[in-house]
Amino acid sequence: DVEEEKMDVIAEEDEENKNDRELVPDAAPLGDEAMVASATCQYVPLNCEEPVTIHKDLSVVCGDVGAGVPTDQEVMINYFRVKTAEVLKNADVLAADNALERARALLNEHLAEMEGSSLKSHERITVLITDTRSGLGRMQDRTTYSHSGKAYFKSMARNHMMQHSSVSNECYSNRIQATMVKKSKARKGGY
Repeated sequence: DVEEEKMDVIAEEDEENKNDRELVPDAAPLGDEAMVASATCQYVPLNCEEPVTIHKDLSVVCGDVGAGVPTDQEVMINYFRVKTAEVLKNADVLAADNALERARALLNEHLAEMEGSSLKSHERITVLITDTRSGLGRMQDRTTYSHSGKAYFKSMARNHMMQHSSVSNECYSNRIQATMVKKSKARKGGY
């Protein structure tokens, strides 16, 4: 069978290239620096006839992630933003297929991850937590999901994925938009 032969070749290549993927030895002591990759790039700039060669080495310092290694806050916030959008979308698909229990479990699992994060009190993460909790409330039963959940999940997933603000959530507004909303709310008595 041709498909089996392809799989055998892939498995053989995987075994042959196994050492290439093991970039950092498992037994590297914490704090030690390990050389991971080395690359050379050669190009000819438009305004020059001589080639330029750049050589870079990539090194990794082995360490315990929980031992005070700083995380990039913006990267983690965007990770949670995109993941929330995906979770809301997947929960909507599950609920539409009459799998409300699985949809609620997915939302609860995601809530636990965000609430366990060191960024749980960050403004944008609290919005994600609030929207996920609100989604849970819209999955109490089939009727509640049908009346308010369907539209909510589609809207919130899209808003978070595209970083669009909504009526209840201005966390993606720029400074000018936020000022306009604040002035409008002040005129309307806070609403």
